[in-house]
Amino acid sequence: MPQTTMTKAEVPPEEAGGQMGEEIRALFENYIVAFEAKDIDRVMAAFADAPNTVMMGTGPDEIWLGKENIRTAHMALMASAKMEASERTLVSMGAHDNVEWASGFILVTQKLEGRDNSYQINLSMVFERTEGKWYITAMHFSNLTGPAVS
Repeated sequence: MPQTTMTKAEVPPEEAGGQMGEEIRALFENYIVAFEAKDIDRVMAAFADAPNTVMMGTGPDEIWLGKENIRTAHMALMASAKMEASERTLVSMGAHDNVEWASGFILVTQKLEGRDNSYQINLSMVFERTEGKWYITAMHFSNLTGPAVS
């Protein structure tokens, strides 16, 4: 199967839903900063408090439905995360009424045994505006587990 190479260029603000896009960017940035700081309460503040809010990972058992399960998953992820720096880029955004979606990636750099280790996490997210505030209602993340494709 042929692979598509995507230019890692951030979606221009004029194509990102204007003010709505800026609010989503801020929510995304706040979520990542809170995750890096291992601040579970700030991380969870980004998620909708609804029984069908979902987060999915790469593996077959990585499906968490509901805010409490998502909290438990984040606590486990934070326990093993040793991020020292990350670059965040949203590459696609769209919106309709009170729903917005975005896709992007996070380039993570961390030190392992004194050496820099970098990897990319791909993300897709759905946001919903409730009572004037945006929340994550669905998130999917995956990371490359084999050799990088150039």
